[in-house]
Amino acid sequence: MATTQHNNYKKHKLWFVLFALFVLTLNGYSQPITNPNKKTYTKAQLVQDYNYLNTLLVKCHPGLTRYTTADSITYWFNYYRTQITDSMTQRQFRMLINKPIEKIKCGHTSTQYSIEFTKYLVKQKFSFLPVDIATNNNRLYIIKNNSTDTTLLPFAEIISINEHSAHDILHTFNEYITADGYIRTGKEHIYNANFARFYRGLVDSSNKQIIRIKHINDSISTHVVTCTVPKDDDSRVDAEESLTYLHDSIAVIDLNSFASFHQRRFLSATFKELQQKQTPNLVVDLRSNGGGQVITAIQLLSYLLPNTTYLEARRNNKIIPFYGYMSGKFIIKLSAKFLNHTKHKTVDSLYYAYLPIQTAKQNAYNGKLFVLVDGGSFSASVIVASYLKRYNRATIIGQETGGTEEGCNAFTMPMVTAPNTGLQLRLPLYQVNNVLPQFNYGRGVQPNYIINENLQLQSATTDACMHEVLRLLSIKYK
Repeated sequence: MATTQHNNYKKHKLWFVLFALFVLTLNGYSQPITNPNKKTYTKAQLVQDYNYLNTLLVKCHPGLTRYTTADSITYWFNYYRTQITDSMTQRQFRMLINKPIEKIKCGHTSTQYSIEFTKYLVKQKFSFLPVDIATNNNRLYIIKNNSTDTTLLPFAEIISINEHSAHDILHTFNEYITADGYIRTGKEHIYNANFARFYRGLVDSSNKQIIRIKHINDSISTHVVTCTVPKDDDSRVDAEESLTYLHDSIAVIDLNSFASFHQRRFLSATFKELQQKQTPNLVVDLRSNGGGQVITAIQLLSYLLPNTTYLEARRNNKIIPFYGYMSGKFIIKLSAKFLNHTKHKTVDSLYYAYLPIQTAKQNAYNGKLFVLVDGGSFSASVIVASYLKRYNRATIIGQETGGTEEGCNAFTMPMVTAPNTGLQLRLPLYQVNNVLPQFNYGRGVQPNYIINENLQLQSATTDACMHEVLRLLSIKYK
């Protein structure tokens, strides 16, 4: 079966949408109706909310100082507290507090607007740049032209938009968007999925935009475009999982996430089929897989790892008195009870639980294994890639993952609501640590074969990662 290009754009996640709702409010609205952003708060109210969220992060976040020292975290929160002024809106307050939160370097820790604000936003229609733009190696490129200006050609490099240099645009993005550790590919993946929304919200909401581009022949041209309201694109909705055959001898499991509740049945049926067919080669496609249920990731590993190992979940028991400030108390308690049924221990105030990754008793796969990853591979999907690489079970192909190899802060992530503005903070309660023989601290899983497939800058008709699989197997690409 011939492959088509793997499209990074079509695998959108809910958290992309929620963050897009954030940035859309930063620079104006499309309808002059009553909106929550017109409401302002006193400095005393804002300081109270700021201190409230700051305190909960310091007391409860399991990886607050994993990548940034405690002194630095204290410094940044103190510094941005001094920037609070009277009569700020919820939008302005969120922009401010996102800056010290970004210093934590945790992709699971983020803010959302209040419930009232979010309900308002989903009813709005915003206009955006009429070109699809992607970042590669800290440069911006046009990927697709949706404007009436036919001279804006794909692969042209963008020098500036409305006098904002490409460097300054990306620097602004980096200040507000959280990601794990020191990884660049994760943020790039987010930018590329929602560049126009981030640009409007964080940089410039003008209806007319002047784009300066450098062409392949190094010539420079200037173009004026009008922002437009995009049409709904239902074509981006994908199945959560699929099993196909790239070749008679190559099966492909494509997992867009680990969020589906029926995936465990899918995996069970899939590996039964692979066992019956004795398929010698398997590709597990985790590109743009933003994670989901850890238990599903563990089930997948059980079919692929030859020996039993563990996944560690750690929390600080001192956070228990703070449960009353969090949403989803039932889930928090249920998760704790679940972990108590695994191997666990308490050392001082730290609670450690060890989730077993046991080899499947039936239909374990022993053939040749390839795993495809990119900057959109995050959270639970990185757990899978980490174990398969470090235990020499798979050949990893693609880009550095967007999640760190050593693990992440996740498992249970309640929302905390600030008392005055209603701003919400997603707060992970567990540090999930991959029990590996070695890893690159603060970096994602590094592929055995790096493919710079970033945003269609190579070929519009072939999938470079799949092509590499076939090359390694000495099979001609169809």
